[in-house]
Amino acid sequence: MIRISKLYIPPISVISLCALFILEPGIYFFIILFSVLFHELCHILVMRFLKIRISSLTLLPLGIDIKSRGETAGYKKQIAVSLAGALGNLFLFFIFKSSHSFFAYTNLLYALFNLLPIKGLDGGEVLLGFFCLFLEADKSENILKAVSFVFCVILWVIGVYILFILNGNISIFALSVFLFASIFIKTENCL
Repeated sequence: MIRISKLYIPPISVISLCALFILEPGIYFFIILFSVLFHELCHILVMRFLKIRISSLTLLPLGIDIKSRGETAGYKKQIAVSLAGALGNLFLFFIFKSSHSFFAYTNLLYALFNLLPIKGLDGGEVLLGFFCLFLEADKSENILKAVSFVFCVILWVIGVYILFILNGNISIFALSVFLFASIFIKTENCL
């Protein structure tokens, strides 16, 4: 049994879910929601397997922030937990890829996006855990911030190009701004 002390749902998350429902009505909303929830469930199952106790869940616009109960899990466990969600999405992609369905490609894109080495995404947590195996926590955090900054700038340029040159949608641009802001928000260092 998985016990969780607290579940937080900030107003921005409710607004984001409503916006997603408006922008992707019908079955697409539920496919995206299922892919995100499956991703997070994979994190929770690996935490459970590794005997990491969960203290709280916070619903965020890009997923769920899972907090453990104060104990130090270790860097290798941090890496395993961080990889679990993307590996779960890749598993679903490989099962359904022959159908060339929206479901299959949603899971592929969500996995690849989450593996970007940006603070706040799973790829950033993997990179941080890896650096913490060899370097001090503060130095690891600074390297992650620099790598995250570079990748956010790349996302921002892609977003500007899509938005203004292709007259496309604002999603990548907004996402890059959100991730850029998250780089400088102080969080815990290594697990």
